[in-house]
Formats: sequence, C-alpha cells, structure tokens
Amino acid sequence: MTNESRALPLAGVKVLDFSRVLAGPWCAMVLADFGAEVIKVEHPARGDDTRDWGLRIGDTETTYFNSVNRSKRSICLDLQTDEGQRLARELAAQADVVLHNFKFGGAEKLGLGYDALAELNPRLVHCAISGYDRSGAEAARPGYDLVVQGEAGLMALNGEAGQPPLKFGVAAVDLFTGMYSAQAILAALYERHATGRGRRIEMALFDCGLMITAYYGLDALLMRTRRATATRIRRSCRMACSTRPMARS
Repeated sequence: MTNESRALPLAGVKVLDFSRVLAGPWCAMVLADFGAEVIKVEHPARGDDTRDWGLRIGDTETTYFNSVNRSKRSICLDLQTDEGQRLARELAAQADVVLHNFKFGGAEKLGLGYDALAELNPRLVHCAISGYDRSGAEAARPGYDLVVQGEAGLMALNGEAGQPPLKFGVAAVDLFTGMYSAQAILAALYERHATGRGRRIEMALFDCGLMITAYYGLDALLMRTRRATATRIRRSCRMACSTRPMARS
C-alpha cells in the first residue's frame, strides 16, 4: 500500500469545535489536516468573528477565516436556547473530542463542561482553551494574544535596542496555543486506547506564552531581575545571529 492510498492518522475521529477566532480553530484545523472530521459550531446570525476579518472572499468568508478553518464541516447552533444546547449535547455524546474557548464558567452554564459531557460520553477528550490557568487567581480574566505577548516577556525578545517593545507580526501566542492543544489532544487520544477513558485538558495562553520564551525565560528566573524592555536581548546560542546589510560584489 502506498502512502497516497493510506487513510490519514485521525480518520474516524470526530471533533466538535465550539471555539472561535484563532487558537481553538487553529488546533481544530491541525486535527482536520491529520484526517479528523471536524464540525465547527457557529452562531446562526453572527458566525465566527473572523468571517469579517481580512480580505473578503464572497459574502460570508474572508482570507483570515479560510486560513484557519480549512477541511472543516460547519453547523449553526444558538447556544443561548434550550434547543441549541440540547443539540450540542447530542453531538458531544457522539464525539471523540470537544474543543472550546468559552469564557470562564461559560461551558458549565451551557451544560457543555467536562463533568456534564463525561457523564454522557466517558470516552470524551474535552479541551478548554482560556487566557489564564483556570485554577488560579486570574481564571476569570479574559486573555488576548497581544496582552500575553507583553506579560510573558515575548516583546522583550523582539525589536531593536533603544526602541519600545515590539509585538510579533502574527498572533504567535494564539498559534502556539493551538499547536500545544493539538498535541495534548493527540496524547489524550493515545492514552484512551489503553484506558478506555477520556480526559479533561485545560490550555492557557499565558502558559504557552511562557513556553515560547524557552531558555530566555529560565535566564530571567536565574538572574532574578527584569531585563529592560527597551533593550534587545542577544540570542544566547553558539552561532552568531543578527541582521546586517548584505555585502554586494
């Protein structure tokens, strides 16, 4: 059998995606690329916010929306109605994975939290993406990529000396959070083969932002001092890496 004729690794896995904007949809798209059947749930009137972001493609799609929602199926449910919540739970009872980024406590109010859905579907892998640790003091605080880039120290790693802190050109924290969430879901699905049970996954933008700082984050902890955000931090690797004008012959 050739690689071209083999089924994709996640063929047969059903993902119910309640997330919106970027981190969650990016995670779901990665799973779809691996062969999962992803059903994206949107509001009947508004749809995903990103249907209005970027260059428009037709009446209901944009470059932003299409770039993070390929290979998905779509359904509209009004989760503020009893009927919408009932249908959502019916779909979750048949799913392998439920993914959302509802605000703190929002999933539980809709009857879509892990405890409620695990009673219907003990094999369910339930992934909740939030701004901050759901068990910490900042649990209810909304999280945004730009804010977390600053709080996690990423802006101190970007830009030039003598200039203000500089954000990444793309929403790097959202994208990394989506990737880390996909990895966690894959690990939970692998575990389920052995245990027969699903798992609760909680992923926070801030935690993922700290992960991106890598060795710089550990440097800062060991030095026990704040680096000036107006000073560009040198790359601490063996190879000399910097930008220079290109020499012309």
